[in-house]
Amino acid sequence: MTRLEIMTDYFEEALKQGRKCLKEALAAGEYPYLPVLDEILSDAKDQTGRCVGTYEIPLRFVIGTKTAGRTRTFARNFMPVIGGTSEFATKWRRLCEAQVNEGIRDPVLVWEYMNRFYVQEGNKRVSVLKFFGAETIRADVHRIMPARNGDPEVDRYYEFLDFCEKTGVRTLELAEEGGYAELLKLVGKSSETVWSEEETRSFKAVISRFENVYAEDVGRHLKTPASDALLIYIRVFGYASLKDQTSDEIKAGLRKLWDEVALKEENSPLDLLLEDETKETVTDKVISYIPGVRKKRLKAAFFYAHGPERARWDSTHEAGRNHLEAVNPDVETAAYVRDSSMSDEDQLRAMIDEGASVIFATDSNMLDACVRVAIEYPEVEILTCSLNKAMKSVRTYYPRMYEAKFVSGAVAGALTKSSRIGFISRYPIYGTIAEINAFARGALMTSPDSRVYLEWSSVGGIEAAEDRLKEKGVDLISYRDFLDRKEGQSSVIGLTAVGEGEPKPLLLPVWNWGVFYEKIVSAILAGFYRKEDKRTKRSLNYYWGMSAGAVDLIFSERLDPGVRYLGEILCRSLKENRINPFYRPEVQGADGMLWESEGSELGMEEIIKMETLEESVIGEIPQYRELDPVARTLVREIGVEPAKPEPGVDLS
Repeated sequence: MTRLEIMTDYFEEALKQGRKCLKEALAAGEYPYLPVLDEILSDAKDQTGRCVGTYEIPLRFVIGTKTAGRTRTFARNFMPVIGGTSEFATKWRRLCEAQVNEGIRDPVLVWEYMNRFYVQEGNKRVSVLKFFGAETIRADVHRIMPARNGDPEVDRYYEFLDFCEKTGVRTLELAEEGGYAELLKLVGKSSETVWSEEETRSFKAVISRFENVYAEDVGRHLKTPASDALLIYIRVFGYASLKDQTSDEIKAGLRKLWDEVALKEENSPLDLLLEDETKETVTDKVISYIPGVRKKRLKAAFFYAHGPERARWDSTHEAGRNHLEAVNPDVETAAYVRDSSMSDEDQLRAMIDEGASVIFATDSNMLDACVRVAIEYPEVEILTCSLNKAMKSVRTYYPRMYEAKFVSGAVAGALTKSSRIGFISRYPIYGTIAEINAFARGALMTSPDSRVYLEWSSVGGIEAAEDRLKEKGVDLISYRDFLDRKEGQSSVIGLTAVGEGEPKPLLLPVWNWGVFYEKIVSAILAGFYRKEDKRTKRSLNYYWGMSAGAVDLIFSERLDPGVRYLGEILCRSLKENRINPFYRPEVQGADGMLWESEGSELGMEEIIKMETLEESVIGEIPQYRELDPVARTLVREIGVEPAKPEPGVDLS
């Protein structure tokens, strides 16, 4: 076969691929040709790009043309769709021969927008190299920068550019906001450090090995991009481990992480369990478990960050542990306190070695360690006290405290004389914004002119926050529900009347951890716990409220009987799921007349992810730099976006 015949065969195969792609796109009702950058940016005021250099770009990110002139010459996979006797076909064959003989060397001219490249000169070179499966192409790159307008995709793109500038790595696209900063930290690099050529080359080699294994095995069955899978892998197993692993070891690790990687494909990764479903299961189905007759006792370990003697948060969980052991004779419990001389993972493994088959980690900062150990010991049930952190290997649990805050706000509105009510929150993390807003909505229900003045104890301490509120003339303050003993602060908690004389506590929200522990362990013993995993691919989170008994309120005897009655009615309605603090009636027209409608209610995930404050709240969500060290650690993990560090902030 002559060289011309070989090149013709190559072209015919490329033409076949192009026409097949064209037909499939048309059948799916999709645009079949190359996208055109000029059309994508037709509404943009400024399309003047700037030259950013000549370098190798990933061919998989070359997706279109700069102008419309050549777009219908190629299908959207960059394969030709024009027949074999055209001048275009002759030039394509020549480039094909050049690639076979010596390789295409001349750079193409491309325009980059949002890390996608559009060819101005060199479409056929791109087509030929894509046909031969090349990974990169040398290009003169002009970049058009998108305006920063609050769009999360644009924010991630700016994070990507900063990452590229520091590392020289241009192929990693991470979907998670803040993912690049986290990756740098996991790799052991400061966000300000510019990498050496050797460091970049070494990292690229690790990425390439990982991506090849992922594409050949797990990636064939999952839609999650390799870059996102890489971040999950390093998060769980560590970068040092990945660097030294063989391809077979990476494959084995990826298979263990299957559920965690697949979780990224869910539109909503959280499956919120809002009610105690074990009651119906245990009473309505035949269960082999009967309390008191189990042959072998189950051991449940409780992992505390500071210990019940040092932190009120831990002491409330300790009360839950004691409750569990008291009500269930088939359960043995043990308490462990974080030891700074050991890693969290080693301490978790030690608990398992000592017989624990269930572990409750009571600090959200323990979550990543829990995931690593849960993957290593799939037979052990591990749960972490956290909210809105989706991990398939570990379940999370947290109470709907916004319900108690709603009732507290209604009581405060009924009692205030100044219409100025204070609210002290601690951390700007998921769930707390809902608590603040629910309190404010409750106050408006009984005092339409009320305003809630917000302060944060993680900005300067609780006493400073209290002083700032008193200067604003508030007559009631909703303090934190409990204070850390180690801080040596005052014992004022819950909703308290302030002003002349001693503070007067009026009501206290109750966190019934014992309810969580009793019912979750009962579900494990009954065999129901594992069945829940089979009905969903999403991360399971127990988000129980008053209806499940996980949240309650204690009313002071000094409360006015009528106000107390109001509070008790609201509590009863919440327990019976008759009211929703975030219900909004429909309003018709400018006159404000209510429309006869069912109104609207926020979904539970919307409530958890709240990031804006009600209009009646006077205050702001603090910025990362204002927070104390403990708060910063939590905010990096489960903080609301307004409180998180800006891209490029050194998190080391």
